[in-house]
Amino acid sequence: MTTIELIDVLQTLAKLNYHGAPFLFCYGITWGICGFLWDKQPDKVAAYATLFQGLVALPFALGISYLIGSFSQRPGGEIITRLSVLIAMSQLLVLPILIVFHIKKQYTMIPFIFSIVSSIHFIAYTWLYQTFFYILMSCAISIGAAVIYYITLQENRSHPDASSASKVCFLTSAAMLITAMGLLVIH
Repeated sequence: MTTIELIDVLQTLAKLNYHGAPFLFCYGITWGICGFLWDKQPDKVAAYATLFQGLVALPFALGISYLIGSFSQRPGGEIITRLSVLIAMSQLLVLPILIVFHIKKQYTMIPFIFSIVSSIHFIAYTWLYQTFFYILMSCAISIGAAVIYYITLQENRSHPDASSASKVCFLTSAAMLITAMGLLVIH
């Protein structure tokens, strides 16, 4: 496959998948739900929800992708499918440290770590879906999470509280939902 053919395949893939907007929309909703849970539930419950919110978002995102024809018309064949799966699975590497934070009852660190890893994970989608929106979203999440963490430490706390964890979840949710809407507009 030549460079020109690859760019054509990626542009077709982006158009067919609405630049990944269905996934951002579904994950944005589950991150938002986690934000509410951090405000209303015990930390342990909210931490579990944050850890496993993808188990809710993924089936919905896949269902929407199926309904819009993303699977039946997938350009690029096996190589693009493998690449997409590899990129998607990359953030699973954070699970061991998240489990350690959970075991050590440092529940409120989980949204911080998970949101930062998610922002790193999304950088590859800039190339896959041929749009800079993913870089902007990733920067917003990373910088926003750092600011929230910094403010938490300035308040003489040694680690984030549930309110800070909630803010990171809402930040991540908002960044994903705004990006999804932007992607739909450019579609």
